[in-house]
Amino acid sequence: MPWKQVLMFLLGLQSFQACFAISQDESARSYLERFNTTRNNHVTPALKTAARDFIVKTFQDFGLDTWTEEFASNQKNFPGINIIGRVNGRYTGTSKDKILIIATHYDTVQGTNGVDDNGSGMTALLQALRQYKSSNYMKCSQNYTLLFVAFDLEEVQQSCQAAPCPCKRGLQWRIQGFSKRGPDRGIDCYDVILTSYDVKVLIVSLLLPTI
Repeated sequence: MPWKQVLMFLLGLQSFQACFAISQDESARSYLERFNTTRNNHVTPALKTAARDFIVKTFQDFGLDTWTEEFASNQKNFPGINIIGRVNGRYTGTSKDKILIIATHYDTVQGTNGVDDNGSGMTALLQALRQYKSSNYMKCSQNYTLLFVAFDLEEVQQSCQAAPCPCKRGLQWRIQGFSKRGPDRGIDCYDVILTSYDVKVLIVSLLLPTI
């Protein structure tokens, strides 16, 4: 594995461990309680909307430039909606920028309590944001853009995953949006599965080529 990909993975693992080492922290518990219900367009669209509104407000409360991106899906009346929060750097908006994305998905399958997959991942992302904004890093000058992204439609129906399909999952759609000017510092995606007292961590680090 190239050393840059190894570094990305280790940084992702370190940030996750830092987040969940403070599992007794009230902020972590508070975040988990916000994601303990099914968030699925087919059965609980209102709960999914409430979760999305909470993520938007949290991003804004931490001072991020925040917006949503809507993309087409195969679910009638329910497009996919990604949530993006941006920490600007010195080179934001210029050709010198190198974007790093920290991301997870906020939707769920039907019939889940929402914490296992992927409320825990959302909590990891928000805790990473919380620690970043309260750390000494904020006292330093930041050169590059940092994006915190909550993706939609990761939990699409199996039939939608088969090609051809008009549904574009949120992560795929966002990466395609960088086809001309990509996040060449990489993407860290948190997918955290909680089973009883066991924590299974899937941190996918994607190091995209410089464009």
